[in-house]
Amino acid sequence: MPRQIAAVIAAGLLYGLSFPPYGLSFLAWFALVPLLWISSGDDLSPRSVFGAGFLSGLTANLVIFSWLWPTFIAAHINLATTFLCWLLLSALLALYVGGFAFVHRWMGPGLSLIHISEPTRLRRISYAVFCLK
Repeated sequence: MPRQIAAVIAAGLLYGLSFPPYGLSFLAWFALVPLLWISSGDDLSPRSVFGAGFLSGLTANLVIFSWLWPTFIAAHINLATTFLCWLLLSALLALYVGGFAFVHRWMGPGLSLIHISEPTRLRRISYAVFCLK
């Protein structure tokens, strides 16, 4: 279990560091692999998988929204309010990652990832689509 918690936190840190201002955008390509690995296993209940996704999303969003601290301090907003806003916003958005992990577990081996690229005038738009096999 500690190994799984470490993997989930690592996924959150990698994903969080893939956003500006850290300049490590290449991490986004494999940041969620530990979370997908955890949610694919049979050793956790669906509730635990949701919790793992929530923890990963919380970790990522705490890193991503670290810019709130200097912004709120510059606006002379007290530290308690800053901390509360930072934590609640991160927790709210972590629910989406928890839901993603839950759905990934629920769909199980019938879930497939298809990569689609569409040419446009300016550049290629690339996105992934989950579908049933």
